[in-house]
Amino acid sequence: MQRLFFPSLIFGPDADGWFAVVVPGPNVNAQGKTEVAALTEAAVILQEVIDDAARDGEPEPQAGDLERYREPGDRLTVIQAVAARAAA
Repeated sequence: MQRLFFPSLIFGPDADGWFAVVVPGPNVNAQGKTEVAALTEAAVILQEVIDDAARDGEPEPQAGDLERYREPGDRLTVIQAVAARAAA
């Protein structure tokens, strides 16, 4: 099992108390009422994107550039996923 790591940004909380996570490259965006909920949702979506690409015979998504999204105060993190195997 090959693990993949994607740099990500955590934003928030916003005025309503929600947190957001952006994973550039595979273009994953997620929200949650807590940081953990937002990160968990982003990880689930990211894994689905990887699995869908493998199923469709497309290349695995690559990590993207955080700097185009990053603002002072944003927190950096890494989300881990598992490389999918294309269906035979």
